[in-house]
Amino acid sequence: TVLGVDHRHQQPLAAGENRVEWTVRVPRPQLWWPHELGDQPLFEVTLTITTEDSVVSDRATRRIGFRSVRMRDHIWRINGERLFLRGGIVPPLRLDLAQVTPESATADVAHARDTGLNLLRLAAHVSHPALYDAADEAGMLVWQDLPMRGGYHRSIRGQAMRQAREMVDLLGHHPSIIVWCGHDAPDQADTTRPAPSLLEQQRPNWNRTVLDRSIRRALRRTDSSRPVIAHTGVLPSPPVVEDAATHLRFGWYGGRADDLTEFLRRSPRAGGFVAAFGAHSVPDIDPELLGLDPTRWPRPDWSRLTGDPDGELEVLLGLFPPDDHPDLATWADATRSHQAEVLRIQIEAMRRRKYQPCGGFALDRLLDAEPCISGSLLDHDRQPKPAHAAVTTACATTIVVADPLPRRLRQGATLLTDVAVVHDGREDLGLTRIDAHLDIAGETLTWAWEGEIGADSSVHVGRIEWPTGNAQGGIELALVLSAGGVTAANRYASTVAGV
Repeated sequence: TVLGVDHRHQQPLAAGENRVEWTVRVPRPQLWWPHELGDQPLFEVTLTITTEDSVVSDRATRRIGFRSVRMRDHIWRINGERLFLRGGIVPPLRLDLAQVTPESATADVAHARDTGLNLLRLAAHVSHPALYDAADEAGMLVWQDLPMRGGYHRSIRGQAMRQAREMVDLLGHHPSIIVWCGHDAPDQADTTRPAPSLLEQQRPNWNRTVLDRSIRRALRRTDSSRPVIAHTGVLPSPPVVEDAATHLRFGWYGGRADDLTEFLRRSPRAGGFVAAFGAHSVPDIDPELLGLDPTRWPRPDWSRLTGDPDGELEVLLGLFPPDDHPDLATWADATRSHQAEVLRIQIEAMRRRKYQPCGGFALDRLLDAEPCISGSLLDHDRQPKPAHAAVTTACATTIVVADPLPRRLRQGATLLTDVAVVHDGREDLGLTRIDAHLDIAGETLTWAWEGEIGADSSVHVGRIEWPTGNAQGGIELALVLSAGGVTAANRYASTVAGV
């Protein structure tokens, strides 16, 4: 029964499992939309199985929404409307999933929406049913992974394909789910490299080449209505560049946060969809919840650390040596500031490459299930880190951005930075004015541009070029956008040092 209309289908069945498909036409239904594009009408569908003598054998009711999803080269369209995906990884909401309630799941989805996100990436797990219901109701898109991470023995291929089919059977009625992904990070991460090695990944191995392709085939056969991606953490390579999504860890595994900009300039396809990025930080909570004794700083017993679910303490200690900080609180604060800066710079870099060719991203991660050191924006009590405010600003509907300034400039060098406007709104901004103010040593230089900014666009506005000459000291670049009732601002800082 769909929208009060009964549809009947007779089917002979064999012993054992039978998979039956048929098409039901629903004329001009109300469409389900992501929250920034429209409403989320939901309808109940009831399937009743009866025998030849009209005895009811089974009955199931599901809540559905009508919408279409298309993806090509990681450019996504929902009901034909192009949409840039601003996402975040979501781990299990609680260590004990039984503690999740419809109210808590709805609150977590609201946190994502308030942060400016339109996608939740459920990495390597199936979540509580309440999360999918909340996403359906809120218009929050979902990227659903099969519960697989890392390498596996060859004997699991059949079981993995069976689980892929069962995952679709379990969750396929949710309109919020727009993509299935077979395998999260099939290759072990190299924590000394911020980006995977394309040469190494072009060598076939059983997990990527055999297992993941088998899972992808099983998912496509079971559900042809959604895109399927074989794996994440893998650089795209011919013949199907959209079959993978990268993990890029600049500013965490190596390099600086702004190195991502140059990497994407040299390897634009690697930025088609970035499925994990960011940096870990220490939450602002009682250190004893993490197993740390602040009185023993800078030599706490790291072996007692209870909150390192990703096993990346060595990376954190390499970036922030305890001996460089007077106490644990100062050290922890430095990690949080670094995380905020990494996410801000990298989200701006990807958004300004919108559809050229970047189709979206999923930061690592939105929240924690337990007290821990991680890349989360919200701790286990859903208290925000500084990165939360940085991401909220960087994910605003309209932003004005510049290339990150060098940390230090030498006297006599020339400052060069390009300015752009990114607008995810569905209506044109119209005539827009951008003012840039560069302050150094009490002197202010000004640039201004005016022009039309269209809907769902990323527009290069102009370039700032300034010879430093004999100037010395801190500099600040302030950008201000105004277009009718829309305003946006941004700031960047650097230093000019003597020769």
